[in-house]
Amino acid sequence: MRQKFWIILLIFLVGCQSQDSITIDNFEDKIKVKVEIVDEPEERMKGLMFRESLGKQEGMLFIFESEDYYPFWMKNTLIPLDMMWISDDKTIIDIQTAVPCEEDPCPSYYPVGDSRYVLEVNAGFSEENNIRVGNKIDLGTIN
Repeated sequence: MRQKFWIILLIFLVGCQSQDSITIDNFEDKIKVKVEIVDEPEERMKGLMFRESLGKQEGMLFIFESEDYYPFWMKNTLIPLDMMWISDDKTIIDIQTAVPCEEDPCPSYYPVGDSRYVLEVNAGFSEENNIRVGNKIDLGTIN
């Protein structure tokens, strides 16, 4: 019974996260990504923890109140990810591939500078779509 409660709660919480689409301009194509938006501290702390998969054109967009220095880690994250740090003017400033952390302490991933957004997608997504530092992101209706 207790396990069912946690599963139902998890489904509810995932369903409550806001979803939208963003577009990445790689100077050749415009790549659409369906994103889960996380803009609350509790959501940002959890991120993609315990997820076993992520769709091919899906990701998680972390939105912070202001541009600052935001390192990330992979504790309890089960899938390898590409992390893209994005400045306030919607330019990708750094891209790193992060691997699942299997034992403590988990390494942190440090960006080259300040950002306001971080996009997490499946590892290899950036390379497959020719996404590079300097590319722009169109957030559409997202702040």
